[in-house]
Amino acid sequence: MRAEQPDTSFNGNGRYVYGPTGTLAFRAVANLPLPDGRIVAVFQFPTFTGFCAEPRCITLARFDANGTLEQVATFANGLQEVTAAALDSSGRVVVVAQTTAGANGRDIHVARFLPASLSRDLGFAGGTGWTRVSYNTQDEYPAAVAIDAQDRIVVAGSFALSATDTDFGLLRLRSDGTLDTGFDGTGRRRVAFDLSGSLLFDQANAVAIANDGDIIAVGTAFDAAASRVRAAITRLRGDGSYEASFCADACAFNTGYSAIRQGRTVYQFGAATVYSDEGLAIDAIAAGGYVIAGATYADDGSNRRGVLARFNDAGGFAAERIGASLGDNGVFHSVRVADGTGSRFLVAGNSGPSDNFLLVQAYDAFLQPVAGYGNCHPQDNGFCPIFGTASATTARTSVAPSSSMPSVARCCRHRVSRCRAACRRS
Repeated sequence: MRAEQPDTSFNGNGRYVYGPTGTLAFRAVANLPLPDGRIVAVFQFPTFTGFCAEPRCITLARFDANGTLEQVATFANGLQEVTAAALDSSGRVVVVAQTTAGANGRDIHVARFLPASLSRDLGFAGGTGWTRVSYNTQDEYPAAVAIDAQDRIVVAGSFALSATDTDFGLLRLRSDGTLDTGFDGTGRRRVAFDLSGSLLFDQANAVAIANDGDIIAVGTAFDAAASRVRAAITRLRGDGSYEASFCADACAFNTGYSAIRQGRTVYQFGAATVYSDEGLAIDAIAAGGYVIAGATYADDGSNRRGVLARFNDAGGFAAERIGASLGDNGVFHSVRVADGTGSRFLVAGNSGPSDNFLLVQAYDAFLQPVAGYGNCHPQDNGFCPIFGTASATTARTSVAPSSSMPSVARCCRHRVSRCRAACRRS
């Protein structure tokens, strides 16, 4: 069986579809492999009588190793959106979400569940199994979660300072669910890029924990002067301070943003053009360095393409791969390092023309497609959708978003798919 094809030992066809029939919009959040070989799927359940009486609920579904559904549990707690999930070292499921609006705006909700029962873990957050964290009276938005070697929970997203200013927002909880005051004194850390103008929209989309305990987050920063979003990266020490050795004197390929350094950098995929770049995923390499994935537009702004870039611990550029797409709408939504040395990377995303065209692919240490992994279409270049076909990928030859500002802001903060065209061109 080719590596990119569905594993038919799982439910007979490699897939399982869950949910009441009809036009309800379910959204997958995470697929988490338990230590015993079973799987817990986490997804967002919409309003539905008898299941979820609120805007959104958390649903967990546990499967055995063969894809047989064992148990489903749904939880409501005043949520607007369910955004990310991860496992800790004991196999407990941590889920993050954004709450509906309250006295302090929309807050960050973190819950932990026991894999055996799918019930809330009453050893978390003072016997409740969940906690709610606010930075101020504006909105907070959690986009990603990672868990470190001490089972501390790191959430990344955005903190709003006003209607026109959002920054990278990071918080860390101890394993018991309390805010870790060893992280920047309060357990909460704001990172600003503030590239230009009065619309200062920064949003972290993904977070990873490096082998030394550093926290690395990637996302987008809005450049009002260019009316585009840029890929933005920050690296923090375990105490929440900037890792000053990261891009100490600015990093190569952050053309035009040399002042963003000593713990932060702005990266442009491909050629340094005016078109948008999105940092959507990140993973740390155990042997050192990290890899990011996302999307960029062609040099003439005509199409969106999936991108993958590798860096060393100090933020120095190592390699890049840009994948052309079917229907001018490719994007990489996730990336995983498959081994400790960084000799193999796995990406997943959409090949276009719509979000229904799923792709997976493996790349080697130099970000070349792994021979034999794809090979499922005539171009035979490794850029391989499960459903559909795609065109060739290209390697980097040098260094690398439009419409109304509110649309761009919503893209950055909420990753609304229908807003993505607003980032293409003015």
